[in-house]
Amino acid sequence: MLSSEMSEMKKDKRVHSMARLFDMARIFFLLIIIPLSLFIILIYTGIFEVGETTRKHASAVLDEEYQKKIRIRTVHTAYEVVKFLEERKNDLLIASIIPQTGPNYEDFVRRTKSYIWTRENGKFVRKMAPIYKEMSLIDRDGMEMVKIEGGGIVKKSDLRNVSNPKNTTYKSEDYFARTEKLEKGTIYISPITGWYINKEEFEEGKAFEGILRMATPLYEDGEF
Repeated sequence: MLSSEMSEMKKDKRVHSMARLFDMARIFFLLIIIPLSLFIILIYTGIFEVGETTRKHASAVLDEEYQKKIRIRTVHTAYEVVKFLEERKNDLLIASIIPQTGPNYEDFVRRTKSYIWTRENGKFVRKMAPIYKEMSLIDRDGMEMVKIEGGGIVKKSDLRNVSNPKNTTYKSEDYFARTEKLEKGTIYISPITGWYINKEEFEEGKAFEGILRMATPLYEDGEF
């Protein structure tokens, strides 16, 4: 059972979902969303090279030298993914100290870019594009206060209370509850989430559009 002092601190919590705070009485967290397509550029080269090595020597048992090459390439690919996520963690922490307004978040999303793979006219092409699909500031009750989606500021009438998983994009996400429990300076990274694509849809050219959410709580004066 929490003491009255702990209960009082709870009232002053703030969770930051890709931003900082609006006032001292609210709890916010900063949330950023990374499209799954960004990870393709990180693993494509590694998987391709491992696949080529295996294919060329499929007619014989791989000797120690080739096993070593595969292990090195696999470790390198994993390192690149970890490096990418660390860079995104830094983005999130930087975003937590910029002025918490819609135009500032919109500018942050627009300026933060990376190379991605995308399909155009039936072909995969590599191009520079914004890293973050979405960025939100959420208050202590789970209500979105500021949200950037599709490159623009979402209207206030379209903002949702995401403390209820049914109100989240995929109707079952619990990132609000998980971020609320975090310590200062820590980050929640969600599982990859997206709508199911069946075989027929895939054969018709529809791609799985997964996302990865990252969120961090915001503390002030030692309080969450």
